[in-house]
Amino acid sequence: MIAVRPRTVLAVALGAAYVACPLVEPLPNGPQPAEPWWLTALGIASIASILAACAAVGTAHRSAGAVTVLAGLGMAAMTLSCPLSGHHVTGWWTSVQWVMTAFVTVVGLALAVFRRRPERVEPVTPEWASRPERPAVLVIPAPATAAVAPAADVVRDPRAAAAPVRPRPLRPVPARRATRRERTKI
Repeated sequence: MIAVRPRTVLAVALGAAYVACPLVEPLPNGPQPAEPWWLTALGIASIASILAACAAVGTAHRSAGAVTVLAGLGMAAMTLSCPLSGHHVTGWWTSVQWVMTAFVTVVGLALAVFRRRPERVEPVTPEWASRPERPAVLVIPAPATAAVAPAADVVRDPRAAAAPVRPRPLRPVPARRATRRERTKI
């Protein structure tokens, strides 16, 4: 059994709505009218936008909502341009085309508004890194007056006396970032 993701089904549904729009139209009234250049450009832009929308929805890209709304606007422009160019008169098929156009546009708006945003991970500040309201006072004890000699059985490293060893500065642990899969889940 092949597992199908909801976003894949939605991408196919958007493409099917776009393909079904011209399929519900009857044959043109009379001879095929000469198509103006702007109608050809509009058709190419509309096809490109629906392909981009299907790809963005199918891959759960963050721009899926905006591109799908753009595809819906392209479908609306194509639905309006058909009767205006003299290709068809208005009929029942125009209502079906408007329903499909509304479907694509509403899906795009829903994706844009309700898209999952990655959870904001608050940085973890360790206690030692928090700033006190008043500066801390560092008290350094006075050196002892009498030097204490080491025991006879203690062997000292001659390099230890040469250079004092400074402790490494403590660094805050970075907060865990959301993975790409968590950020792009639909």
